[in-house]
Amino acid sequence: MANTYKVNVDSISTYKNLDGLENVVFFVKFHLLGTSEDGIEIKYEDWAHFPEPEGEAFVPFEDITEEIMVSWILDARPDFMSSAKQYVDAEIAIKQQSNVVENARLPWNN
Repeated sequence: MANTYKVNVDSISTYKNLDGLENVVFFVKFHLLGTSEDGIEIKYEDWAHFPEPEGEAFVPFEDITEEIMVSWILDARPDFMSSAKQYVDAEIAIKQQSNVVENARLPWNN
């Protein structure tokens, strides 16, 4: 079974003003959501701190997309995906082997 993974941004912290630039991102909280083929979801939370932008590296806050933010996260934390996937995969395996069903669907909502 292959698990799927998605990096999700939870919150962003900015400096209002920094060296004449506005809304400069310096910190982000995010998580990797791993989902198994049978619907088990595991979240691995983390954070990243970004250096002050230099020269042309600054992207105006309103121009930042989810894709850009995720690329910044992965650049700032190059080891994140491998360690997060390892954790998620192990937790999914534990849940798959367990006899407990957490958050079972309500039988009247089927």
